[in-house]
Amino acid sequence: MRLQRIGHIRECVDSLDRLFSGLLNLSQLDAGVLQPQWADFALDQLFDEISRNFRPVAEQQNLRLVVRKTELWVRSDYVMLSRILNNLVSNSLRHTTQGGVLVGARRRGRSVRIDVVDTGVGIAQHHQSRVFEEFYQVEPQPRQGRDARGMGLGLATVQRLASLLNTQVELSSRPHKGTCVRVLVRAAEPALPAPGAVPAAAAVEEEPSLRHVRALVIDDERSILEGLQVVLSNWGAEVMTAQTRSEALAFADSWERPPDLVVSDLLLQGGDNGLDVLAALERHPRGIGASTARLLVTGETKPDRLREVASAGVAVLYKPVSPKLLRQAIGAQLAAARQTTVEEIRNKA
Repeated sequence: MRLQRIGHIRECVDSLDRLFSGLLNLSQLDAGVLQPQWADFALDQLFDEISRNFRPVAEQQNLRLVVRKTELWVRSDYVMLSRILNNLVSNSLRHTTQGGVLVGARRRGRSVRIDVVDTGVGIAQHHQSRVFEEFYQVEPQPRQGRDARGMGLGLATVQRLASLLNTQVELSSRPHKGTCVRVLVRAAEPALPAPGAVPAAAAVEEEPSLRHVRALVIDDERSILEGLQVVLSNWGAEVMTAQTRSEALAFADSWERPPDLVVSDLLLQGGDNGLDVLAALERHPRGIGASTARLLVTGETKPDRLREVASAGVAVLYKPVSPKLLRQAIGAQLAAARQTTVEEIRNKA
């Protein structure tokens, strides 16, 4: 009985987490803080990621997931296109009880058409024009189980992201036969690897070292603060922790040199916020400067607050944040801060 209750609690937590993540993504889109970062990349790199993420899910449901290899390149925003395809595959697996899901790509003139095809329950004609609306849900079939209904946010997010990418998304479906969603993206010419370049797979696995990095972490939740301290310390960083602005400024009064990195929650006690604390540390006589990397973490969903954060020019991670994403973001901000310092030295020389 206890194990069953634990299982139910985990289901509730997972469900709330999916709902919150979906709402946050839509809030970011509504606030206009997400803008495409255009780049040419090999589509197979993204396909490999999808295969790794969803193959265990498919196997757990006794379904097949086939992701066909491709040599095609596309010009798009990697993260946004990844989110589109991840949402589509997740949706297909949720509504498929027998057979499986196929992901493939074909060249179509100056474009590449990506197909996500499933052998699921299908969508009736009168639902097809509305499934991309927020919170619109098609009633699950009896055999699909409790999780089949979803949140009604996955396809809405797909549509919003597709609009940002000027990408067409088309759906065709037959009840009890399956569904095919087609995403049309711009084709790109394959890039030749530079001499001595590190293979992409090796580059993905390589993680930035945090040895000799001094970090200040600010969060009013003691448990989160302790968790971040353990994680960053395990990665080799020397960590200082503060729950309030006054505690952070007290460190600045006594440290020998500013930290290399400041990670702060956005919303703090007493109506204070991470942006103001960063500004106070910048004004401090011995405070942080251009050589200090900054990173905000928030679960805020209000469009006006998201716009405020975006306009501040500080890198932001939106909760929930995985350790892998946190480490990648820290590495990117440390590299950017070092580059800024090098440029300042050159300009003074």
